[in-house]
Amino acid sequence: YRLDDAELAALVRKERPELDRRRIAYRGDRRAVSISGKTAILVDDGAATGTTMKVAIRAMKHRSPRQIVVALPVAPAETVAELSQEADRVVCLSQPARFRALGFHYLSFPQLSDEEVIATLRDARDRRKAAAGANRAGQPRSVKDT
Repeated sequence: YRLDDAELAALVRKERPELDRRRIAYRGDRRAVSISGKTAILVDDGAATGTTMKVAIRAMKHRSPRQIVVALPVAPAETVAELSQEADRVVCLSQPARFRALGFHYLSFPQLSDEEVIATLRDARDRRKAAAGANRAGQPRSVKDT
């Protein structure tokens, strides 16, 4: 299904409480990273209709990035074309002629729990801090640290 601007705005209003809940759960009291003047890369596990990614692109535009790049492993060609109208660049590895559902393009496609997302974000933050500390101490960084 394709949504016009009014329908998309209504969907965002409807989903706002869940978006806010996840933002608080995932980011806590940390401030959002500034993307003003930078390249924002939005990554998803795929896009069937592109609605979620379109909302994300529009939200990013309000934060004044230099450019917005969308990265997807799989999406229908028509969705990639629509997202290309919103983002500066769309990189999609596979655009199957018969898309069906996103889960059909994965061997395993489990839904992640909030706890799994929070643990992954915490691990990534800890690795970045350790790498930054190693740099300040004059120690070389390994490829695994980046």
